[in-house]
Amino acid sequence: MLNILAISGSLRAASTNSALVAALTQNAPPDCHVSVYDGLGRLPIFNPDDEGERTPPQAAALIDAVPPLTASSSPARNTHTACQAA
Repeated sequence: MLNILAISGSLRAASTNSALVAALTQNAPPDCHVSVYDGLGRLPIFNPDDEGERTPPQAAALIDAVPPLTASSSPARNTHTACQAA
């Protein structure tokens, strides 16, 4: 079984990235389990100085999750840049 954690890089309600993630969950093959991470808006911006003991709990939970798949198109208009750095 392939496990995928799908993350939309946009917090907009009408995001095409979120629509892509939703389509993935509905069309994944039977041997693939897709979970959608919906906590992106609660994550702090990535800061290398906060890694290790100072890693925020929300970020640590995401780090410990299965390798994520992010859907994002424009770093200037969403959170993709922060996710990319993480």
